[in-house]
Amino acid sequence: MQSREDIRQFAKTYFETAGATILDDSPQRLTVRVPIEIDKELTDRPYYWMWVEATGEKVEPQTYTFLFDPEGDEENPAAEWLAPASFRLQKMYDSACRRGRYVRQFEICSPEDPLLPLLLVYCKVSYISDRRKDRLLAMAVDLFDGRVAVDPKGRLPPLSLSDQPKTRHLMEARVTWPETRGLLEATLRLYLNHEDHRWAEEAITRRQEEERRLARYFEQLVREREESRSTLEAEWSVRLEELRWRFGPRIVVTPLQWAWLCLTPATRARMFTGQQSPTRP
Repeated sequence: MQSREDIRQFAKTYFETAGATILDDSPQRLTVRVPIEIDKELTDRPYYWMWVEATGEKVEPQTYTFLFDPEGDEENPAAEWLAPASFRLQKMYDSACRRGRYVRQFEICSPEDPLLPLLLVYCKVSYISDRRKDRLLAMAVDLFDGRVAVDPKGRLPPLSLSDQPKTRHLMEARVTWPETRGLLEATLRLYLNHEDHRWAEEAITRRQEEERRLARYFEQLVREREESRSTLEAEWSVRLEELRWRFGPRIVVTPLQWAWLCLTPATRARMFTGQQSPTRP
C-alpha cells in the first residue's frame, strides 16, 4: 500500500468501519470525528487515558484532518500528512489488525438461501534457522461436515459480507471446537510435512560446520588450560546449546486472524475447490 489513493481508501474504510463520522472526504483531504476508543488507539498517551478513566473526566470526540498531498492544507496547521511509515498510519494498521483478529460475518444472500458455518484461519508460517522466511497461509474448516482446505497464498474468494444475517436459515455447526482444533493441527502437520525441506537440511549442514569449529576452539583451550577443564566444558555446553537454537531448524506457526463465516453452499463449494491439500486429514 504505497500510492496516495491506496492510503486514502484504507483510511476511509478504517474510519467507516470503526464508526467514525466523516466530515470531509476529497481526493486531497479526509476529516473525521472519531469515537473515544479509536482516539485511544491512534494516540500514544497511555497515562493520559489512565487519568481520564480514573477521574471520570468527560472527553469530547477528537477531530482529525488527514492530507494525501504533501503540499498540505495551509489553512489547517493541525492537518497531518498520511504517508507510508507515518506515525498515524502505523497506528491505523495496528488498530485494524487488533480489531480484525476475531470476526464473525454473514454472506449477503437471498432470504431463502441457507448459510452454513465455516472457520477461516490466517496464519504466519515462519521457517527459522540462522536465516528466516515468513509467509501467509490460509486454512478453512467446514464446521458442517468437517472438510479442511489449505491455501498457501492466503487467498479468499470475493465475498459480500455483513455483520448481520440476511437470511432466515442459519445452520448450526456440527463440528465441535476440540474436533476443529484437531483437524487444523493434523492438516497443518500433513501439509508442512509434504513441503520441500532442503532449507532445513542446508541449515543443519551449516550448524554442523559451526559445531566442528566450536569443538576445535574449545579442545584447544582445554589442552592449554587443563586446570580449568570443568569450567571450559560447561561453557562449551552452553555455547553449543545456543548454536543449536540459533541454527534450528524449526517451523513456527502463529495464528493471525480467526473468522467465523456463515456462507451459502455455492460459496462453500468454491472454498474447497482447487486447494493444494487433502480436504480431510
